[in-house]
Amino acid sequence: MWFLDARIEELFYEKLDRKAPSRMNNPELLGQYMIDAGNEFGPGTAYGNALIKCGETQKQIGTADRELIQTSAINFLTPLRNFIEGDYKTITKERKLLQNKRLDLDAAKTRLKKAKVAEARAA
Repeated sequence: MWFLDARIEELFYEKLDRKAPSRMNNPELLGQYMIDAGNEFGPGTAYGNALIKCGETQKQIGTADRELIQTSAINFLTPLRNFIEGDYKTITKERKLLQNKRLDLDAAKTRLKKAKVAEARAA
């Protein structure tokens, strides 16, 4: 249930507009546990040495995962959020205005056509 506590803590930090303290992600935790287990078995044993090497690799995978998430947030999610909050609202407002103008033009054309037909009948 520690993950639920972590989520709630992150929610509070987000609501307070503060940066949450950095914590290890799952691959990094697995790597740390593997390193600890390898040290308990002893780095001189084959199994302990293998656990330590695998744990270090797992920690590198976790670090790469963290960097990927941060890079994605900076290079994709932040510009997307800015677009949605700023430009998209403007675009939808302008689109709605343009649609109303087009409907007004269609109505004016229809009235003009009816007036020409009525004028032709009167003549």
